[in-house]
Amino acid sequence: MLKTIWIIDGDWKEYEIEEKIIKENLPGHEIKYSGRDFHNDLEAFGKYAEAIIAQIDIKISSDVIDKLENCKVISVYGIGYDNIDVKYAKSKGIVVANVPGYCIEEVSDHVISFIFEFYKSLSSYKDKIKQGLWGVDAMDYIPKRIKDSVLFLVGFGKIAKLEAKKAKALGMDVLVYDPYVNDTEFKDYGVRKVTLEEGLELSDYVSIAVPLNENTRGMIGIKELKLMKKSAVLINASRGEIIIENDLIEAVKNRVIRGAGLDVVCNEPPNPESEILNVDNIIVTPHISYSSKESIIELRETVALNVIEALNNMKVKNSV
Repeated sequence: MLKTIWIIDGDWKEYEIEEKIIKENLPGHEIKYSGRDFHNDLEAFGKYAEAIIAQIDIKISSDVIDKLENCKVISVYGIGYDNIDVKYAKSKGIVVANVPGYCIEEVSDHVISFIFEFYKSLSSYKDKIKQGLWGVDAMDYIPKRIKDSVLFLVGFGKIAKLEAKKAKALGMDVLVYDPYVNDTEFKDYGVRKVTLEEGLELSDYVSIAVPLNENTRGMIGIKELKLMKKSAVLINASRGEIIIENDLIEAVKNRVIRGAGLDVVCNEPPNPESEILNVDNIIVTPHISYSSKESIIELRETVALNVIEALNNMKVKNSV
């Protein structure tokens, strides 16, 4: 009987990259597939799998882990692993692995794109011109120039550091809040260390760049939003639940802040009728900030290589 590698996913249409790597390195294994509603398959065959490759939004709880009889590794399609009960998996001898750093160029570019979208609003002018508006009359808002604007980074990991580099190249002043980073790193990147409150008060753009955990869940709510300038924009390409979504909706609707650019929301994928998708000046993209041809190839190769290492009893370099 062939051993099973189980891919749980709702995004990809094909798995040529993963299949090629697995078949070359683990010829005695078969690959089975499930979508986001995978619990029937868990009972039918998933519980026997030696390895799981899971999309980043697939929740693998302790209840699911309890049913896994042979699993040695759970490899996640992405950087974040907050949907996996990592501590419980470890207690059961299961390695959890991710793909760190594969999309830092893409996510940092996405954040800069949000900044430019709120700066120039290029996508809005097609309809304005059709309405007969031209020149300054077509502008809903006259923005502050990018050069000399202030970007505040909440968190200073790999992605945020690249955001800082790109923002400084545009002439922006960059402030950072991250209590876990030493002062030397701030100096090396030419950014200024501030408290969370100071950064929110001083900035034109605020970019969330922290992982989701018990300390960051809900860290941006109405109290924090009221500290921001009325002209400021909040950007989140990290995790939706870091922001209290209803507070953000009310803050934008009531012009507490100017707007928000979100690549993540609390419930993904959202219902098309969700209020977060239907508020003027909240721009939502469908969690695609990580995407480019290069990053997707690296992502899919690495999730498979994590499995190869684990099933060959090698050290899993990307173990979390």
